[in-house]
Amino acid sequence: MRQTSENLAVTIGQISADQLDAIATALIGARQLFFVGYRQNRNFAAYLRWQLLQALEMPSQVVPGAGETLGEYAAQIGENDVVVIFALRRSVRVVSEFARQARLLGARLICITDHASPAPEADWLLRVQTSAPGPLDNHTALFMLCHLIATATLQQSGQPGRRHMAAIETSHDALDEML
Repeated sequence: MRQTSENLAVTIGQISADQLDAIATALIGARQLFFVGYRQNRNFAAYLRWQLLQALEMPSQVVPGAGETLGEYAAQIGENDVVVIFALRRSVRVVSEFARQARLLGARLICITDHASPAPEADWLLRVQTSAPGPLDNHTALFMLCHLIATATLQQSGQPGRRHMAAIETSHDALDEML
């Protein structure tokens, strides 16, 4: 538990409220959102997308999908898009090249990685501490960071975000989808 507490403290000590506000502003103002992750990073990308889906209405997707390439998505990226890259431990090389191309195409880039991994150039580089006593990384700080990004975005989204959340709840009720 001490290691987890240290990971949280190190991570939170490197992230400012101004950074979170700027990231939230970029996410809210985006034309579309791309969440990129290979291997375990895909799960993290899907988690953050799901959290943000509660407040944001623009198109968003986790890429690449099964049988797809990043090149198929690079062709869709343009100005006012935001690309969120998860590049923690043992990411694949193509992610850095995709990040470079996305920036050349005018997208804003958020890169979330750990301290041991190389990171592509990004508008926002967020490093999480994943130290653990055994062979498995501790991702507690990563999920805290996702929560902070989602919360800042929801708070900044104001009335439109609350309306979107209410519409989702109405849909859940209409579908009798939740217990």
